[in-house]
Amino acid sequence: MSQPEHVLVVGAGLGGLRTVEQLRSAGFQGRISLVGDEQHAPYDRPPLSKQVLTGEWAPERTTLRSVEGLDDLGVRTHLGMRAVALRPGEVELADGASLHADAIVVATGLAARTLPGQPAGVHTLRTLDDALALRAALERSSSLLVIGGGFIGAEVASSARTRGLAVTVLEALPVPSARALGEELGALTGRLMTEAGVDLRTDVRIDGFVTGSAAPDSTGSGGSAGRPGDASGAGDAGDGGRADDAGGPNSTGHPSGMNGSASGAGHGSQR
Repeated sequence: MSQPEHVLVVGAGLGGLRTVEQLRSAGFQGRISLVGDEQHAPYDRPPLSKQVLTGEWAPERTTLRSVEGLDDLGVRTHLGMRAVALRPGEVELADGASLHADAIVVATGLAARTLPGQPAGVHTLRTLDDALALRAALERSSSLLVIGGGFIGAEVASSARTRGLAVTVLEALPVPSARALGEELGALTGRLMTEAGVDLRTDVRIDGFVTGSAAPDSTGSGGSAGRPGDASGAGDAGDGGRADDAGGPNSTGHPSGMNGSASGAGHGSQR
């Protein structure tokens, strides 16, 4: 079987980057194109909820390979351009242009989960721009509400505590990260969170968003979205199950004492 003349990789995350690097490393001499819906060159996602969110890292430090580095590999980039249709040998972009290739690799990952009825002001955390927007929100907030006590939610909570915010985490399961770690290690995770000063509320079922004057000092997961000076945060709905408003066994409809609050929802995506 002859080698393709043109390989098109859709998705400029870690998977897409490693694909084009390995093609060149294996001696592929044909054309390679890389399509990504973000403007940024491929970057590392795990620091987004840690070093980037705390401000320890500048955004540029997450870059895995610059556009210039991709050019050196002979990779033509199409960044800031979403792929909207896939046909045999062809990918259509959001601007109506089409790219043709002998081989197409789909390395797009997943999208951030959002919750039913989620207000626009509630943050999700998947992209670099998400992290920067959340960091800006935390800078003008005194507290954070995180929906979901999984890995991302725990990391965001820890970063917010580092910045001096009061943090409440709502988790649908009896212990955080139970599906990933099991109940024993999940319980240990929960203990570490509470020892760090996080108000962890487990076995919480959420029914809807509270906004504006309905919750004068706090939010469900939507934040006090209508109040001047309030911000929204980010969390992880991936491990915690369904989460909307703070109604459930350990809540009375919304957590109290969250003045100047920030709140969050949903990562639910591949890292």
